Amino acid sequence: KIVINGHNKVSKEEVIELLDIKDESSIEGKDTKSLEKLLLKHPRIKSASVSKRSKDQLLITINEYVAKFILNVNDNLYELNEEYKVI
Repeated sequence: KIVINGHNKVSKEEVIELLDIKDESSIEGKDTKSLEKLLLKHPRIKSASVSKRSKDQLLITINEYVAKFILNVNDNLYELNEEYKVI
């Protein structure tokens, strides 16, 4: 079982895809620190914590960047966080 907390804009499907989890049995051999690093590759994820409650249960807590600015470039809108990075 995979429990994800704190995600608003990032979907559960995106998280599972980032972590390359095919099904719940594939979480058994995963290292939590390496999973956290994979999550941080997403531009909207500011911080992530991954822990195992049991051999088949993963708890993921995400802290997302919040859009502070919207930039219009050639009629394309981009969200920027407080560090002026595109999210």
